[in-house]
Amino acid sequence: MPRKETPRNPWYWTVLTLLHERSMHPYEIQQLTTQRRKDLLAEHKSGSLYSVIDRLSRDGLIAPVATNRAGNLPERTVYRITSAGRERLLGWLRDELGELDRRDLPRFAFALEKAAHLDPVTVRELLERRIRAVEAQVAEFDEIERYRAANDLDRVSFLEIEYAHAVRRAELGWLRQVADDLVAGSLDWAVVAAPAQDAT
Repeated sequence: MPRKETPRNPWYWTVLTLLHERSMHPYEIQQLTTQRRKDLLAEHKSGSLYSVIDRLSRDGLIAPVATNRAGNLPERTVYRITSAGRERLLGWLRDELGELDRRDLPRFAFALEKAAHLDPVTVRELLERRIRAVEAQVAEFDEIERYRAANDLDRVSFLEIEYAHAVRRAELGWLRQVADDLVAGSLDWAVVAAPAQDAT
């Protein structure tokens, strides 16, 4: 059976998961997303939150339950997840958590497969640049782990950060090894030559 198309906007699943916890208004959704650092692994553009809420509401996956006002602040509509929304969310989770799509490789892996079109010195320099970027992200993940522990926040709300942290640490070790192999010349490298240009 073909899998349903997965919406690409991160707000789609963030809204459903947070409303699965409890009813809330969009501002609270945005605050929790920031607090739990959901914006670190996927871009949550503030301007697209309300359009996603409109879409989810039109599709019958969430529904407004109340409108309230605090002081001089504008009215805020509180939303809840519907039974259809709960079914959609839980179905997606069952599909994603238990399956491995071998084609779902990151762009970096796709580029690595074609790295032999560059000379090894250039590849080493590029990998060293990536190493510095991954080191910075690992340090950021370290800080988030300390923040979570210091604020006694639920580990389950940060599992995707924990997973990404583990993946980046493993990647860092692998990148360093490949860079060292390139420096030592122990990685066989045959540059794929470009064809001669046609004379015009």
